[in-house]
Amino acid sequence: MTFKNIKKERLKLNLTQEQLAKKLKTSRSNVANWENGQNNPSIEILFKCSELFKCSIDYLTGHSEIKKGENMKTEEIKAKDYLSANDLMILIPNLTYENAIKYINEAREEMKKQNLFIPITRPKLALTKIIRKKFGF
Repeated sequence: MTFKNIKKERLKLNLTQEQLAKKLKTSRSNVANWENGQNNPSIEILFKCSELFKCSIDYLTGHSEIKKGENMKTEEIKAKDYLSANDLMILIPNLTYENAIKYINEAREEMKKQNLFIPITRPKLALTKIIRKKFGF
């Protein structure tokens, strides 16, 4: 897996690999290896990059072309069948990816407490109902 979006975002901030490495408390060679696809950053590094670049981890890992809801309106997100961590970050201003995941995990725990039966093909819908109830959307 290559992390071309790390390089793209680093360059937008006019940072060298060395400068980014210092901010992330790692080596320049690690940054170069991530950008060239020779090595993968840890989840902790991805969280730090997500906050530094103000984008989702999905975007950094190449699983999404959308940095953080750039092309999707709030109403379109609310109308979706299920909400992802990226969707929560768009709907809740200043929410970090780490906290979005935390809320999703809390919703999973709530499902367990309520002994909700969730068909294996529809767990995201159940999670979304709990998250929508919590945040009122």
